[in-house]
Amino acid sequence: MKYLLFVVSLALIGCGSSDDSSDSSADDGMEEAASSISDALHDPLDAAEAVEDIIMEAKEDLDEAIEEATSD
Repeated sequence: MKYLLFVVSLALIGCGSSDDSSDSSADDGMEEAASSISDALHDPLDAAEAVEDIIMEAKEDLDEAIEEATSD
């Protein structure tokens, strides 16, 4: 009887492992969604950093021009 229960338990465990493939496809979908969200957030941040760099360069140029104008 113990051996029969052991065999039935192994059979049930073996059947339960087939659901892992559907979990991995769900994980793949989540990874793709996370990747697209990450890209959607990083693209505007990169653009904002580029604008910040341009503004800082313009500020430095303006500071130099003001310094030259006041030193004469």
